[in-house]
Amino acid sequence: MSDITLSDGREITFDFKKLTITEFRDLRNPEKAGEDDKGDEILARVIGLTKKKLQDLSYYDYRLVTRTFWERAIDPLSDPN
Repeated sequence: MSDITLSDGREITFDFKKLTITEFRDLRNPEKAGEDDKGDEILARVIGLTKKKLQDLSYYDYRLVTRTFWERAIDPLSDPN
């Protein structure tokens, strides 16, 4: 079962087992917040896309992915996947 559906119909499932605690902390670190490429690389791996495909998403879909990522990342153990 997917977590979200993009506007083009692609279904996305978040796999937080692919995220290390160091990466999660880096994503939350304000000093590293400007490193979009690194963050996109990590996010792409968690959702099963390449970084290029993630960066080619529409703004709407990118925001849907990032918003859902943070909602689920706060408590990944409650995620049924």
